[in-house]
Formats: sequence, structure tokens, C-alpha cells
Amino acid sequence: MKHIKKGNEPTSFTLWKKDNPDKTFDDFKKESTLNRNLKDALMSEQGYLCCYCECRISRNYSHIEHFKPKDKFPKLSLEYSNLFASCIKNPPKGEKNCGHKKDNYYSDTLISPLEKDCHTHFTYNFDGTVEADDERGEESIREYNLNSELLKKRRIEVIEELLKSNSRNKIKDHLDENHLQLGEFYTMIEYLFNNML
Repeated sequence: MKHIKKGNEPTSFTLWKKDNPDKTFDDFKKESTLNRNLKDALMSEQGYLCCYCECRISRNYSHIEHFKPKDKFPKLSLEYSNLFASCIKNPPKGEKNCGHKKDNYYSDTLISPLEKDCHTHFTYNFDGTVEADDERGEESIREYNLNSELLKKRRIEVIEELLKSNSRNKIKDHLDENHLQLGEFYTMIEYLFNNML
């Protein structure tokens, strides 16, 4: 999990909230252009990576996630600091991960990508798995299903591609934070390949 530095919310979102003080996030979602602008802003500040697993996201492969669930925290449903872009818009039946797996779960110990040290609760392995370094890490791996078969497979593909290239420049490029789109599974790659830089 990579620390996310929240920026300013889109002006269109601020204005909509000001003009609609009694409306909910579900009302906002009906405003397709505004909803699209909000999702674009969230994806951009996250480097087009899922807020939890860091897989590549796009408009069609993401959804707006409430870290503190809107059903349990309705006053935070339109709070920009509670909103992220998480992977998979419409999950297939079967194994779920990230925001769809978390669903309405929340605890004070669940790791948030807003925590500057969120990455320190995890260890990453070349087999695509994530291990917990503490109880908070265990809870987060379980609740986000960070070791789903899909995620492990995708992580292995990225690892193998970088290993095959055997190129310091390719790894540096993958970890270059100046890119609009960060390298997929950024934190894992930084952890595993840091000694090659």
C-alpha cells in the first residue's frame, strides 16, 4: 500500500455540495459528468493505482471507494478525504479484493492509504504474496484480500517482466514518481528491487 497525498477536491465537486447540502453520495453519482471528474481527480492523485493493492486502474476499471463506509458514516460520504479510487468497477462473481472485498467493513486499526507509514506494515515476496509485519497488516491483508489469486498472478507478471529486463533503468523508470501513471504495484517493486538501484 502506497501513501496517498490528498490534493484539493475538484471545484465541480465543491460547488455541487454547496448547491446540494441535503443530498447524498448516491445523488451525486447520478451526475455522470461530475462523477467522472471526481474519479479522474482521485485516479490522478493516486498515480492511476488502486488505493489498496496498487494495480493499474482506469475509468472503466475502478470505482469510487469510501474508506469509512458511507452506510456507517453518512456524514463522511461526500468528504473528499474519505474518497479513493479502488480497482474493479463491477467485480465478477467469486473472489473479490480491495474495496469490493472490504465492502462496509471498518475498524480503527484498518490501515488507510492516508497513513504516511502504511507501507511499513507489509513485507513483499517474489511469489507475488504480501505478508503482514503486525496485527494491523494481518487485518488489512484479510479485509482487502491482498493475496487474492488474481493479485498474486498480476504481481508475478510485473516481477517477471522486470527480472527478464535485468535493467536498472527499467526499474528506475517503474519507480519514477514524476510519471503521471506510477508503475503498477509500486511499493512491492520498490521493496523487492531497491537493492538493484
